[in-house]
Amino acid sequence: MAGRAHYYRIEAPDAFTELQRLGGRWLRHEVTRAAYPEQVRIAEMLACTDGRFVAVDASEGEALFASY
Repeated sequence: MAGRAHYYRIEAPDAFTELQRLGGRWLRHEVTRAAYPEQVRIAEMLACTDGRFVAVDASEGEALFASY
């Protein structure tokens, strides 16, 4: 997400993992079997058209998710 306080990794059409920065620590949220609103959000993440979501380099993203 733009601003880098949230990172998302899309796992499947109805699942994603979110890393959220909260102060000096990170929270990990795993969303599986997402309801329709979250499925729309996944589509928005993939499209990156409205400026809220920005794609990051795969190696950067994998390194971040591996550490939390």
